Amino acid sequence: ASLTNTRLEGIDAETYASKVYVDEMALVSTDNSFPTDNILADGAYAYVAQGASLIRYDVEWGKTIATATLSSTDRHALAVYQDKLLVGDGSSLKVFYRTDLEAFKAIKLNGTIKQLVLDGDVAYILCAKDDNAMMNKINLATWALTETNLEIDGGNNASGMYLHNGKLYIATGEVNGAAASMVVFN
Repeated sequence: ASLTNTRLEGIDAETYASKVYVDEMALVSTDNSFPTDNILADGAYAYVAQGASLIRYDVEWGKTIATATLSSTDRHALAVYQDKLLVGDGSSLKVFYRTDLEAFKAIKLNGTIKQLVLDGDVAYILCAKDDNAMMNKINLATWALTETNLEIDGGNNASGMYLHNGKLYIATGEVNGAAASMVVFN
């Protein structure tokens, strides 16, 4: 997949996501037909994961700067850490150099990556496993992985993961017939 040559002028990071196109189809449209966590704004650039393609796109000039191939066509969680781009790709956290999308490392996790949140030098990664979810922590300074024993009932339906005041909040969607629930992880 490649992005069309669409020049975006004077559009801030919050609104330009609706203007980026992949294979002449809107990646993020007003009817939310594509997942918004597959695009990440980074200054004058956007990182786009569409299908099994990862693209670094220059928003100002409307052109593809670099590409890489992913293993999974599932939704991809994206985050930037220093000079690296972290990508949840199936059950692997793949780490690329931001400028050219060259592979840096891949870390195999226990389950399919659903959500990814960074807090300084720590990545919190929620993985779906069977009917539940497992929280994984990676120290990004050392790349050491810690799998917690915390199993989150309904966590495989997580619709969002947010960090606030040192606590990680996980919206788990429907659990046991309840409309919504929230898990707090310290």
